[in-house]
Amino acid sequence: MKNKMNCKSILIFLMLILITSASAKESVVYLGVYKADVKSVSSAINLTLSIDVWSGYQRQFIIEIPQITIPELNEESLECEKKIVSNGLKYTINFIEKADEIEVYDIKMTDSSSNKGKAEIYADKRLLSQALLKKGLARSIKVDKNKVWCTDE
Repeated sequence: MKNKMNCKSILIFLMLILITSASAKESVVYLGVYKADVKSVSSAINLTLSIDVWSGYQRQFIIEIPQITIPELNEESLECEKKIVSNGLKYTINFIEKADEIEVYDIKMTDSSSNKGKAEIYADKRLLSQALLKKGLARSIKVDKNKVWCTDE
């Protein structure tokens, strides 16, 4: 009897773990192309956008550009890393301001009720992530996190 209870407890525990890990996974909640208005730019890869997700229904999202990263700043950051972050922010703001049309593609979220998501951002059909990579203001998330961005010399 006690052995059956232990097996049931373990099975329930494993099921809970599977459900929890599955619910944290990102999926495309808003499939397709959506026109957006930029409300603010907090970093080169994080923008607050107002998006018409359905005709007449607008939502505000904090969108992160997927698959790229910028230096994470802290008290030990090099001056050149701070400059990359600063220049990336300026570049993104300029890239967005010059555009007549902003669009996002396939918004991925962990939960449709959340205001945070990931999506590619296009400004006049130009991909922001590719522009940041080309300018050296971001890099692929596939690059080793421990690789230095730059050196102060």
